[in-house]
Amino acid sequence: MNFIYFLAILGLLAANLAAAAIPTEPDASNHPCTHLACFDPINHGLNHGITNSTLQPGKANLLLTNEEGWAEKRIRVFYEWLADYGHDVIISSPPFHNPSTKDRARPPRKLESTECQYKSCPGEKGKKTGFNATDPRLNWVNAEPATGVKYGVEEIWPRFQGNGSVGGIDMVLVGPAVGANRAFEHRHSGTTGAAVYAAKKLGIPSIAFAGWNHKRRAWNRESDPSQEIYASMALNLTNRILANGKPYLPPNVLLNVNFPRIDKRHCSHLNFKYVLTAPMLSGILPQKDIPICRSKKLPAECVVVRRQTFDTCYVSISPMDAKSKGVAKLKEQREVLKALEGTLSCYPYQSEWKEFWTSVGCALRFWEWK
Repeated sequence: MNFIYFLAILGLLAANLAAAAIPTEPDASNHPCTHLACFDPINHGLNHGITNSTLQPGKANLLLTNEEGWAEKRIRVFYEWLADYGHDVIISSPPFHNPSTKDRARPPRKLESTECQYKSCPGEKGKKTGFNATDPRLNWVNAEPATGVKYGVEEIWPRFQGNGSVGGIDMVLVGPAVGANRAFEHRHSGTTGAAVYAAKKLGIPSIAFAGWNHKRRAWNRESDPSQEIYASMALNLTNRILANGKPYLPPNVLLNVNFPRIDKRHCSHLNFKYVLTAPMLSGILPQKDIPICRSKKLPAECVVVRRQTFDTCYVSISPMDAKSKGVAKLKEQREVLKALEGTLSCYPYQSEWKEFWTSVGCALRFWEWK
């Protein structure tokens, strides 16, 4: 046990030293940075770098869920961005914040409270599911986020088929979660769990999004700029994957995406680079990664998303194996890299040992993520 504490202290020291010592290098990638979202707070305009019309998909059938609850502002903002683009989208989420549920999908239970989150469903006590009276595409399911996926695909979506909607669900999107979703949290996260369930149990491609900003907000309050920025980046990354055509992602593989902190002191320049990452620790661990840029190992998402330079912030995109919740296999990494061609950039290089200790330290810095 003392040895474990010793390793943890070394990791923390390495994280602090590496964060200060890593130099900013020119982008060495063959795929230069694509600005997927440049947010104009005045008119909510969107300027992204994917200018080729062939990369703009038609409408898709999307299921949106989260672990924070159906009435959380962040999921409602993302829903609006998806719908405004033209996608056919439904929300199927818990009525309350329901974290740490992994990929459990128990049957819906009767609502014991007289009101849902943020007083969003008054008079619904005793019901297992419900929907918004003015927009029936907004649904709550009193169970885990993974149940929201299962019930949404099997029960809610069929209601709209033949009534303007054609075909089954093309992709499941989760979040963006309130607060980052990285490292050891994948093991118990309801956000990751919902995406895992979609990919593993239903065979539906899925993406889990998370934004570092951790302030909660009710559905009927005005959104802050970070929520709009996260939604716009998530929309454009979703469109980038959809533009490749089916099957979109390899079987049993999901993407875990972390957006950085955005406020007056962090990433206010709105210049983002997208980096392919590993979901857990990186560096000297034995997994085989696709050689990209100057490294033989994918950098850890925890390290990438918390780094910013004077003019750049980083978004981590981790291809995850739905069965192990670890990094996807080498073959699947190649398929994801191809799907994201033209979008990814290099992360400033550091040695494998430094990358490992930096990722250990980052994973242990829980107070920065809550």
